[in-house]
Amino acid sequence: MHCTFLNHNRPKPLSHIRTVNRESILQCIQQELAADLAENGQPSPIGEIVPRVALQIREMAGSGEFQGVLPVWQVAAFVDGGLDDSGNGKVCNALKADSSLLAEIIASVRASQMHSSKPLSPALTESLAAVFAN
Repeated sequence: MHCTFLNHNRPKPLSHIRTVNRESILQCIQQELAADLAENGQPSPIGEIVPRVALQIREMAGSGEFQGVLPVWQVAAFVDGGLDDSGNGKVCNALKADSSLLAEIIASVRASQMHSSKPLSPALTESLAAVFAN
């Protein structure tokens, strides 16, 4: 049984995806974060989300082994889309084996979702401009 079937509001597993790549991993993370927020009304701790996403990734790609450490800049560039195919592949392979790396990426995706807010209204923009003009 897939973990995403525990609640009918959860997204369906991404088992139709045959290739684990940056896009499929980020899609999996984004769907899980959205379902979690819809279900609970607030974000759950990362420690509760990581096992669910890890299970989905491992169902898509199988488990893996990874030897070594990825530099922080490479993990950030993966989330931001700044790596080439080779770099993305290294991160994808590492994610199959390293749940702590997955936790970092989930936290980064969640943070970027929280910080991507709506633009300020024209009235608020004018008010702020007036405050800073004085």
